[in-house]
Amino acid sequence: METFQQPQATSVEINRCEPVHPEAVAQSDPWAVAFAQLDFLAELSLGLLR
Repeated sequence: METFQQPQATSVEINRCEPVHPEAVAQSDPWAVAFAQLDFLAELSLGLLR
């Protein structure tokens, strides 16, 4: 039983500290990018509805 979640944690910390480069984020966490894009589209559509 190995708990090896160190690389994931470090990549998240790096993304927080450094300026966000979309390519780097996409490589480290594709789901975060997908959710960010969905969030952006939701904000955009809400803005258009107002």
